Amino acid sequence: MSVDLDALRAHAVALEGEPDRMLVPEPFVKDALRALGTTVPRGVATADGADAAVAAKRLDGAVVLKAFGRGIVHKSDIG
Repeated sequence: MSVDLDALRAHAVALEGEPDRMLVPEPFVKDALRALGTTVPRGVATADGADAAVAAKRLDGAVVLKAFGRGIVHKSDIG
């Protein structure tokens, strides 16, 4: 088992104000962990709240919503 580090780097973005630090969005990290055989929670990425509501119903159970995108490292970054 291995992880394609070039693929992860392709999705990495520099942290705002800290160009030497890079962030790989969670969905890509979870894919890499799965490729290594690690169990990770099921998930789905959506573009907006309406799509998230539909996806949550399909997951059938407790869900956690997370925001990710350029400039967001942690939910506290956006309030």
